[in-house]
Amino acid sequence: MIIKQKIQAISEKLIQLPVDKKLNWVSDILTEVIPHYQKFSNENQFGNVAFFTPILELVNQASNALISPNEIEKLRMAFETENIIPDTEEFGMLSASLALNVCVIADYALEFLQENNPETLTEILRNYIEIAEMQHSKDLNPNLKNTAWESALWAKSEFRNTIEKLENQVFVM
Repeated sequence: MIIKQKIQAISEKLIQLPVDKKLNWVSDILTEVIPHYQKFSNENQFGNVAFFTPILELVNQASNALISPNEIEKLRMAFETENIIPDTEEFGMLSASLALNVCVIADYALEFLQENNPETLTEILRNYIEIAEMQHSKDLNPNLKNTAWESALWAKSEFRNTIEKLENQVFVM
């Protein structure tokens, strides 16, 4: 339960931030998760991590410049046409799931640029937390019930550190 409460508090704070702080947060998250895609791409000779560079650049420019809606839409369409999104059934491994979440985060970042909808920040947060859960729950008993599983996950200092880092990012901004 503590994880859900912390995520809710972070999400509520994120929504209240000024747009430039939101963009900084999105940029920080993208910068942190893109290496997961890079690892997957290198292991499987699939996709191209360079695809994320213009997305990150757009996010970084957005607080200082007007972004063309066509430019955002072109990048969103490229997800479908450039063989970027991994099929977890085809690859069936943790790194494919991590890479998929990176793609989802990047798409939500573009959606945020396009629509300035704060709910997209909540989705970025949710997918970021999923990445952290996947990384830190590999050795947990999958048969644990929800609260026991969450307690076991929270007991892992690496996961706790991830949540605390998010809190520090958002509450200090």
